[in-house]
Amino acid sequence: MGGRLTPAALRASLSVDPATAGSANAKLKIEGRAGSFRVALQGDAGTAGDAFKLENLAALAAAKLNLSGRLDADDGAALIELIGLDRFIAVDKRPARLTVTAKGPLDGDLGVDAQLAAGALNVATKGTIRVPVRASPSAELNLKVTNANIRSPRQAAGSASELLPASATARLALNEGTLRFSEVAGTVAGASVGGRLALGMQQQPITVDGDIELGSVDLPAAVALAIGVPAQGAASGAGAATSASGTALGPWPAEPFEQGLAALRGQIAVKSARVALTPKLAARDVRGVVRFGESELALEGIDGSIAGGRVAADLTFLRRAEGLGARGRLRLTGVNAGELLPGEGSLSGRLTLDVSAEGSGMSPVALVGSLAGSGSFTLENARAARLDPAAFDTVIRAVDQGLPIDAVRVRDRMDGALASGGLAVTLAEGAIAIDAGQARLSNPVVRAQRGDLAVSGSVNLAEAAIDARLSLFGSGGAGAPADTRPEIGIALKGPIDTPKRTIDVAALTSWLALRAVEQQSKKLDVLEGRAPVPPSVPAAVNATTAPKPKSAAPTAEGVQPLPPPIDIRPAPTPRAPRTPRPQPGAAATQGAPAPAQKPPPAPARPRSLSEILFGH
Repeated sequence: MGGRLTPAALRASLSVDPATAGSANAKLKIEGRAGSFRVALQGDAGTAGDAFKLENLAALAAAKLNLSGRLDADDGAALIELIGLDRFIAVDKRPARLTVTAKGPLDGDLGVDAQLAAGALNVATKGTIRVPVRASPSAELNLKVTNANIRSPRQAAGSASELLPASATARLALNEGTLRFSEVAGTVAGASVGGRLALGMQQQPITVDGDIELGSVDLPAAVALAIGVPAQGAASGAGAATSASGTALGPWPAEPFEQGLAALRGQIAVKSARVALTPKLAARDVRGVVRFGESELALEGIDGSIAGGRVAADLTFLRRAEGLGARGRLRLTGVNAGELLPGEGSLSGRLTLDVSAEGSGMSPVALVGSLAGSGSFTLENARAARLDPAAFDTVIRAVDQGLPIDAVRVRDRMDGALASGGLAVTLAEGAIAIDAGQARLSNPVVRAQRGDLAVSGSVNLAEAAIDARLSLFGSGGAGAPADTRPEIGIALKGPIDTPKRTIDVAALTSWLALRAVEQQSKKLDVLEGRAPVPPSVPAAVNATTAPKPKSAAPTAEGVQPLPPPIDIRPAPTPRAPRTPRPQPGAAATQGAPAPAQKPPPAPARPRSLSEILFGH
């Protein structure tokens, strides 16, 4: 800073008027340049006439001051640095000016009016200050900040610091080492800010107390700043870290935790109309308390609405020798799973979740990878997209119409059929086990309509990746082999937002082949007479009442072919004729020829097994 004020070329004048009625008046004027700054200061002070004597210089503290000054710079950034605001505010290199006026007794309430203009930035304050000799200073000021670009406390390596546009008004009070901001109203990064905040500057660590209301807040970014999550450089990509071998580690940096915020002690009640959790998910009307300790940060009593339901949570971070420790609990009640879960609404329904976990580590990825805990979930009145159970009927019908039982063709037909609808799930519930950063489903129970669904899988929290398998079972219809059901497997693997979906139809093609073999076997049994054919009609006439045939029989030469049989219902069961007793002189005839029968029409040739399995 000293280099910016040199070389200096200043002209100063001081005059003291003779005492009049026991008083004296001194006038001061300074003009010139100090380094790159232009300085202009002038004023006067009235005091007792003997205050200018060496033995009475202490009486100058009671002098009434009237002072005005101006500091100009061609580079606004240089002026901001001179004042000491460059750590918090960024300005461009346009001209800047600081003006200050002060009126009043030096040992009393001194009226102050100051204004800073640097490019679009304008800071104005007006009020009173007191600077006693043997006590701490105090002040009562109205503060107004317009068009400020506040530097983000987080700065990614190799990139410029993020700037947050801000404008606000507040009342500032300093008393006994405590700085109080009240009646705060303004915007930061487009979000409204209001409330009060008190900072105890004389204690170590600094004490805080307040009640703040925010229009919106990015919770992950705020927590990352508070606990010292390393900022990601531009080379590592947004929200992801990459190891030296090129393997993605997910959204958590592998660098050690940084210091984070300065040590604080106390608590702040916070209300926010909107709390962003992910780029697509936010909670509404959230309340909570932020509690600070020397080595602890806790978010307690969080309560709000999310995705049509309620959310409640507690989260605590603690600095330890082995790194940063974390423990938390999350409770969701009646939320819309379609809004909460990734997948663009692939799973809807009302979700209730209760889970708790804790872990510790030297880096964010190590902390998340050490998490262990448990929980439970319940999903009601749900619908899983692209799992239409009628797809089994569609594929079976296609096979009956000539689709070869080929894995690729069956899979393609099944994929298209599944996408035509969804699976209605009345209830799904189960436990969640968390160990070594892996969240796994434990004993899930799924009650679905028109089909059965089995689910298993896990989520790698450190890598934000999912590895799950769904097994969907159909009914198979009337022609299904005994004690069997058609089945497919669906694998979901990869990033939790965009997992790769793979359909496994090996079990289904085997079932279709078995069904085709059984159907072909039944047809052959019928054609070859091995399968019993049920009678078309039951016999309705008693055999004992049927008339007996005549005893006389015609000779063999005179027998004519009988006409085709006529189906008369009910048909009597014929009895074998008795051989008549031979008469003298009559030619005995035996073995009259049977009546001629028309052969039944030949049945249509059935498809062969090879045609069913492999086509023509």
